[in-house]
Order: sequence, then structure tokens, then C-alpha cells
Amino acid sequence: MQSDLQDLLRRCSVAHPTRIVAVDVRDRRLQITVEGYPWWRNEKADQHEQILLSFENVQEGTLSAEITMDMLAGDEEALEFFSVSPLQDEPWAFGNEAMRTYCSEPLPEPLKLFALVEDYLWEAGALRTARDFLHIPNGSLAEFCDLTRANLYLVANAPQHIHELIVSELRRQNVAHHVLTDVSHPEEGLIVRIGSTAFICHGATAEA
Repeated sequence: MQSDLQDLLRRCSVAHPTRIVAVDVRDRRLQITVEGYPWWRNEKADQHEQILLSFENVQEGTLSAEITMDMLAGDEEALEFFSVSPLQDEPWAFGNEAMRTYCSEPLPEPLKLFALVEDYLWEAGALRTARDFLHIPNGSLAEFCDLTRANLYLVANAPQHIHELIVSELRRQNVAHHVLTDVSHPEEGLIVRIGSTAFICHGATAEA
């Protein structure tokens, strides 16, 4: 029987032992076979069973070797840190608006702005970096520093939470700026976290 994985995790808590016994990746689909106590039935059981977790149209993120290592090691708490949630709930995902921020004078400390955004994303466990939101030509911090010496330039294009962070730093550095707001569509998809693995997909099911 196949069920929506988000709904399943809302109804049932993962219980141990739970081992990863197989991992298959092909055509942007990730399938993980889990064996152990059948917590997904939400009832007492005497025998171990298997469940197949399928993630469709896997996009950005990382697939850590930890998953394979757990399988080889027979880790019985392989899903200790496991969650599936809507991408649009993440503070670093784009919502209904995107803010383009332009500066009209040089930025005294561009690396302070970069570090502020990067540290925020790191602490939030984001799948993106400051380079995804700050206007950093060719991904080069040297070019970003050159850019921010100008008298008019785009410094960032970001969702609300990150935009507020950027603007607060521009104010701290006393840099004149203005903002243009673009209408956007909330990002669709799910964010999946399994230990140190985290990725975005567009469908997650479980089949026991």
C-alpha cells in the first residue's frame, strides 16, 4: 500500500531498530529500502518488515555517503534524523515576493555583508549559499568587492527573510539603497533531510 510520506510521518513516529538495506538512484528518483520495526503501521508488531521510501524528481541538494555507510554498517538508527517538509516553509525559499536591492553608493565592507548572509544560511541548514542571493559576478568575491565600489549596482535578489537581513546590514554601514519588489510564485517541492543528507524533491511516498 502506497501513502504520502509527509502524511505518514505526521501520523507515525520513527522507531528503532530501523536499518537502510538498499539505496537506488536513477532518472532523478531516489529509492531507499528500510527494514526494521514497522513503526509505519502505528501498532505493535513482533516481526521486522520493510518499507520503500521513494523520492521523485530530486533536484538541488546533497546525497551524503553516510546513507551508504549506514547501510553497510547495519546502523539500526539510520532514520534518527529524518524529516520531510514543504520547501516553501523554509525562510530561505522564495515566497510570493522577491526583493531586488540596489545600492546608490559604495559599500564599505562587502565581505561583512557576505559573511552575515552566509552564516545565516549555514545556521539555518539551507541548501543554498550567499552566492544564490547576493549579486556576486561569476561567484567571485573579488569581483563582488569591485562591484560594490560603484555608485549604482544591484547587490541582492532575495526572499523576504534574507532581504531583511541584507537591508539591516546596509543600514548599519549607512549605505543608501532602494528596493524593487517582484511578484513571484512560492517555490514548490519538499525538502528532505536524512542525517547529513538533504535535498529537494517533488514527491515523496512510502510503500509497505
